[in-house]
Amino acid sequence: MTPPNLRRKVFVEEQGISEAIELDERDEYAYHLIAIRQRKTCGVMRILIEDNVAKLGRIAVHPGDRQQGIGSAMVQQSLRFCHLVGVDTLVLNAQSHTIRFYEKLGFKAEGETFLEAKIPHIRMTLSLEEKGNCELYLTGGSRDSLVLS
Repeated sequence: MTPPNLRRKVFVEEQGISEAIELDERDEYAYHLIAIRQRKTCGVMRILIEDNVAKLGRIAVHPGDRQQGIGSAMVQQSLRFCHLVGVDTLVLNAQSHTIRFYEKLGFKAEGETFLEAKIPHIRMTLSLEEKGNCELYLTGGSRDSLVLS
């Protein structure tokens, strides 16, 4: 399943969001994080960066791959990426039923609940400076990986 197809499945088919809203022109200049398991796309998200602030969005995990840590791993990788490119703050609009998930990852709810695509959301933020001093290491071996400690 390609990233746009996964987003279509989750947001348009499952949640009833209009395809015109879901797939927009901002995809062209966003960074896209893709989780792959057994050669299939199982998770996607996009990252929009402006003025040292990254907006995470369009975070979707395939229904058959949920509750396996994929969403959490994608958010953690986005933190690493944002730290490396000099972003200070991350923001996202969390659907109401996902607030606790993002709080566990360090995000804090701000303001009042609002409707986006007819679904209750709340703005959440995470300051990488408040999260602590991050140390980044590249490890060697046959497959280089980025480790945040």
